[in-house]
Amino acid sequence: MSVSIEQKDADEVLFTHGPISPEEPQTQNEELDKANALEGVFHGMTLPNEEDVPVGEPGCQHCEVLPMPMRGPGTVLLRFSHTYTLGKVLEFLACSPYPHREHGGTLSIEVGVGSLAPLLSPILDRLSSPEQRDARAQFQPAGVLPQLDDLQHIEALPDFVGRARSDWLLDILRGHKLYSVFQPILRASAPGGGRPDVYGYECLLRANLEDQVVSPGPMLDMARGAGLVFQLDLAARRSALTGAAAQHIAEKVFINFSPNAIYNPYTCLDSTVRMVDELGFKREQIVFEIIESERLPELAHLQRIVGYYRENGFGVALDDLGVGFSSLSLLIALRPDYVKLDKSLIQNVDTDETKALIARKLLEVAQELGLSAVAEGIERPEEWDWVQRHGAEFVQGYLFARPGSPPPLRAV
Repeated sequence: MSVSIEQKDADEVLFTHGPISPEEPQTQNEELDKANALEGVFHGMTLPNEEDVPVGEPGCQHCEVLPMPMRGPGTVLLRFSHTYTLGKVLEFLACSPYPHREHGGTLSIEVGVGSLAPLLSPILDRLSSPEQRDARAQFQPAGVLPQLDDLQHIEALPDFVGRARSDWLLDILRGHKLYSVFQPILRASAPGGGRPDVYGYECLLRANLEDQVVSPGPMLDMARGAGLVFQLDLAARRSALTGAAAQHIAEKVFINFSPNAIYNPYTCLDSTVRMVDELGFKREQIVFEIIESERLPELAHLQRIVGYYRENGFGVALDDLGVGFSSLSLLIALRPDYVKLDKSLIQNVDTDETKALIARKLLEVAQELGLSAVAEGIERPEEWDWVQRHGAEFVQGYLFARPGSPPPLRAV
């Protein structure tokens, strides 16, 4: 399935991994080859298809297994609670090329080879949100006899359409087309007034699809709609590790993750921990960043995730402080090793009194709790000067370097 990749507000979508810099190259085949060659070395480090995993196989089935793509030929079954909704869909089908029949409020629609999205997307667009939620859908592949277990696969129409549209994301995940670019995190103070020293690198997720660079925003949006958040987040963590290993990064490695993609840390994160060890990283070298682009799970679950990372020797960072759903109580409950002040708070902090007040208080709290503060989004020398004077220990932003591969600002 071909997909039009929107370069939509990747700066605003803070899932794993940050905006695409205008200076980044638009193809990354060499980078993909290096990372994929490394990943292929490790047994069990790739995501199998669901049909290849025996029942009862150990591991987290939410994270470790890719669903099979939903493609024709076959029959789409749609059931509607109200005759009015059924009538709207029948009106569309009357002008479409799809053979169909209706019986007792259920529509059977025959589809040919390929994606189901050209049929389902216009149907979904014609229905209101309540109508969408009330409709149920199922797909019966051609030549496959119906089974009693098929009842488990009846879905709400929006979820069903999300899965039907996800072919391109599954192609990315199945084809190992994820890779990372790297943005340096530097010490805020520069010796002798020069460039500050590099402390570590944040791994920023990208994908290559049909020679286009895909930002994390469209991938996360699709993953949410298709129930692939677990698989995407795991693949992103693995891609970051293999990319950092391929680049021989000796500094700290910051890897973003979504806590909503962790079902149980002891099963979902086990393969990530094994990969860290097998790639030869020291565990204290790796810092996992909690991303707050969406509402965080309940505090007890988040504490279990942070506790698991800590028990295994990793650092923990809380990203996007100052926006989203973070709060001082969250800092106290989690006590991360690092807090990252969001770029929206840091931009023009030297001239905006409201931003300055909030940023100053957050930096004071971080200092009093013994947490290392990273000021993100530094683009002007005045911002750098302000955060240095008010206690930021580390800085990150375009003033110093844009994301790139190989990692920029490496010591010669």
